[in-house]
Amino acid sequence: MRNITPLMLYIAFRRESVSGSLVSYDTDTRFHDQVCLLQHKGFAGSPLHGKGGTGMKRWMFAVLALVLIAVLSGCGFVAEGPFGWAYTNSKIPVAIGTAKSVTKVGKSCIHSFFGMTSIGDASIETAMRSAGIKEIFAVDTENLSFFGTYTRMCTVVSGE
Repeated sequence: MRNITPLMLYIAFRRESVSGSLVSYDTDTRFHDQVCLLQHKGFAGSPLHGKGGTGMKRWMFAVLALVLIAVLSGCGFVAEGPFGWAYTNSKIPVAIGTAKSVTKVGKSCIHSFFGMTSIGDASIETAMRSAGIKEIFAVDTENLSFFGTYTRMCTVVSGE
């Protein structure tokens, strides 16, 4: 009985992929039987041979699963403070100013959709301008997220 080398297997698989049959190209019956036995046990049809067997299906499933995990786990979540995967609604203090009281509250926001696009201006200056604030009492951040599909981060400035 002949020992099968990797080169022999490669040639046999290449011949099969071109002709569809090993019998017409291989006269050594024992070698043909050994190759057929390897094919039966699942060594043929792997992603390396391009036959699309169960190995290729498992590989494709694993890649798809990793892509889905990467996409769904990182979509549109705010970075500050604790967040929930399904829903987040939090208010986090950022700074305290020199104003003595609160008479006006200004808000500026950034909105994100599916983690793919983000629009807005959440700067302190924009929040101050929106309410006409001249002196800051406090600066807070509000975070809102629904399953990472819609995310909003707002800077809230209170002052006089």
